[in-house]
Amino acid sequence: MAKVSLDLSHLQYILAQLPVESDTTIGKQARSIIEKSISSIHRSNESQEFQWFYDPHNQDEPLKKFIRLPMSVQLLHVSEFFGEFSDPVYIRVINALEGRNCQYIHHLMALTIFQISCTRRLGDRSHLAILRALEQKKEPLC
Repeated sequence: MAKVSLDLSHLQYILAQLPVESDTTIGKQARSIIEKSISSIHRSNESQEFQWFYDPHNQDEPLKKFIRLPMSVQLLHVSEFFGEFSDPVYIRVINALEGRNCQYIHHLMALTIFQISCTRRLGDRSHLAILRALEQKKEPLC
């Protein structure tokens, strides 16, 4: 049997799609296995500030619902925006976003959380890097 590796956000999304009370043995087993997998994953404290990103109820929401950026930032090319950060993880972020034809920050902001978490070559560390960079540039709340 082939093994599949899923990260926490994918497991939470799948769990949210399963009925709470399944009529079948397979449904009950699947729910039990996923719940055990989720409980065994320990997210680091640094990701707690972005708990909304990992909430399965938010998976179909666009990123712009949670972070408001000035229009001048939204019109930046992803390489221009992420290129100013020194961490090498941003090179991966730029390449992955351009690989999914996400050229400008407003394209990134229109993606749902699920779409971001399914983007090839972006893992948990890259997700956190994106969120931290966007958080630095967000508009202050009035």
